[in-house]
Amino acid sequence: NLVKDITVTHDHHIGAGIVGTKVIWPQLCRFGYCDVALNASMQRTIPGYGWWFMQGATTLWEHWQATKYNSSKCGGIGTKNHIMFGGQGSWYYSHLGGIRQRHSNTSNWKDIIIDPYTNSTIFDINFMDTQIDTLNGKIVVDVQVYPKKENGVWERLNVVIPTGSVASVYIKRLDVFGAYVPLSNWIIKENNTVIYQNMKFVNGDDGVLNAMNEGDDAVRIEIESGFYTFTLETQ
Repeated sequence: NLVKDITVTHDHHIGAGIVGTKVIWPQLCRFGYCDVALNASMQRTIPGYGWWFMQGATTLWEHWQATKYNSSKCGGIGTKNHIMFGGQGSWYYSHLGGIRQRHSNTSNWKDIIIDPYTNSTIFDINFMDTQIDTLNGKIVVDVQVYPKKENGVWERLNVVIPTGSVASVYIKRLDVFGAYVPLSNWIIKENNTVIYQNMKFVNGDDGVLNAMNEGDDAVRIEIESGFYTFTLETQ
């Protein structure tokens, strides 16, 4: 069990090598354990990217055990500019920022998924700004979560989809709600126009094609290319 291996056997640290680090983070998020992945990546003891950060690293190093006092020369512990354990880098874009292609075997970015990890608030991460340059143009995901609700809004999500592309945007249940809030109490707006209320799509906003329930804790919004500002409120 991967989750048990990370949280119990390795005390919330990654226990894989250079090959495993590339696939473990996305798989954890795929099955609902993004919190485990993010927690492991932030560990400030060995092995952990947070450890390197605390040592003053601005690049990826060759060995977890390296410190700022090790020279890469004269018998030091590896180099200080290496792609070892670098496979995790794309995960920041694909699962924290939440920008992915619907079909993994393509590279044209015509069909996009926008699914940021908004429950990063449990680690005091309330804001993320993610951008990817594609052949079609720039994709932008700029999300802010308000732990205490600001002006009636729990989440504000700015999205830019390039010309010629379409996207599915996911708005998911937030841990900052505290108590469970059913979808029947959710109100989603785009640029102050209601597009989802009473568990159904409200038509009338240019570029927004549909909004539908995804289980009992998420709403999927289908959009065309353009710039959008979505807000999540509750009643």
